[in-house]
Amino acid sequence: MKKCKLLLFDLDGTLLQSDKTMSSKTLLALKKCKENDILIGVSTSRSEHNSLVYLNELMPDILISSGGALVKYKTEYIYRAEFSEEETNVMIDMARNICGNDCEITIDTIDAHYWNY
Repeated sequence: MKKCKLLLFDLDGTLLQSDKTMSSKTLLALKKCKENDILIGVSTSRSEHNSLVYLNELMPDILISSGGALVKYKTEYIYRAEFSEEETNVMIDMARNICGNDCEITIDTIDAHYWNY
């Protein structure tokens, strides 16, 4: 079995600067790592869609998003923790019962980001 090396980073306050960009110095260092067969990964509580906005230049080998609910290697999902539509509706109802109907609700799916819809 071939051993592989992996560097895993958070986005906010780690890879991303305060202006939400990655420095050219960081990108160059990570590109050199990739050239030396070191996998680059990002682990974040952000959704996949929200994360990829910041990762176009880097294109990590591994993306752990939504606080670990989605794990993607290259283009393949290797782990997905999803709620059914019924479970989601129950959680929305519970949030509204506790916080009122005007509470802010955010839902991330693989395909979209929903905010108070």
